Amino acid sequence: MPTTEFASYGIVVVDYACPADAVAELRRQGKVVFDYLSLAKVHRKRHFASDVQSIGIEDKPDPQFPGSVRVNDADPKWSELLVQVIVPQIKKLGFKEIFLDDLDALKKRKIEKYGVALIHDIRRANPEL
Repeated sequence: MPTTEFASYGIVVVDYACPADAVAELRRQGKVVFDYLSLAKVHRKRHFASDVQSIGIEDKPDPQFPGSVRVNDADPKWSELLVQVIVPQIKKLGFKEIFLDDLDALKKRKIEKYGVALIHDIRRANPEL
């Protein structure tokens, strides 16, 4: 990924697939680099999509985003996966910030309280983020 494409930006949000060396280079350039993470859905190409499926927290396909499935945010296994696996992997890639997306989708589904609880769980386990 050519980091020069972000030259005019001070804050950058990139996907988890952004290579660690590119994250480091963007940080060396003085940029604040966020990893993108949805709290409400998982695209099947995400490295943790198989975990979501195997532990049984998939809800149903998201019709607005082909290839994505909604996650059962009320299931404590989602919080465990986020806190114990996903966020640590994000940190290993060199990210110090995470852009948490789709709280509005949780609100539409009338389960936003679970999204708030997820944020608390992530923050409690990772106060440096």
